[in-house]
Amino acid sequence: MNNQEWDNLLNIETTNERDWQAAIYDYHRLESTDYEVLSLLFDNLTVSKDDVFVDMGCGTGRAMFYVHYRFGITVKGIELHPMTFEELENNKKQFQKRFKIPNNDIYIKHTYADEYLIESNDSIFYFFNPFAFKIFKNVINNIFYSVKLVRRPVKLILYYPERAVIKFLKEETPFELIDKIKIPGTYDSRDFLHIFSL
Repeated sequence: MNNQEWDNLLNIETTNERDWQAAIYDYHRLESTDYEVLSLLFDNLTVSKDDVFVDMGCGTGRAMFYVHYRFGITVKGIELHPMTFEELENNKKQFQKRFKIPNNDIYIKHTYADEYLIESNDSIFYFFNPFAFKIFKNVINNIFYSVKLVRRPVKLILYYPERAVIKFLKEETPFELIDKIKIPGTYDSRDFLHIFSL
């Protein structure tokens, strides 16, 4: 299925793209991960029924709704852009209406990613290049602090990351790269999925 057909199936609208105002450099444009990429990712990643998926900078929620549809696990979306968050709220209502999903299975929060309080059961974190490196570092520090408080396996999924992000994770954190997945049909050197674990 193409992106629009998937959206129709999930009863959501995630094909919009949106840039922040020019003065806001720390946050990157709204652009949803292709469903083909999500399918490739989760064909190569083990997900347990106890995992909680957190999309940092989730946009209109495509990744989180796909994950819930495929695995039935709790999903969370963190989004800052006010207009995008309104669209996310509507998608949540439409998705829940279609599949009769209880509220506590899908959680969305309108906040800065580095101000989101990592919960003790959050275990899979997804980043599609949503914000500047300095914000990413803060989020990773928050995740690491949470894991020190409550020991558990954690995975980071990075799609289309900056080189500085990968370098930071490899050289300055205890996270280990466990998989690197090339997106077929592209020659862009950044068009990879990187999976790290702790």
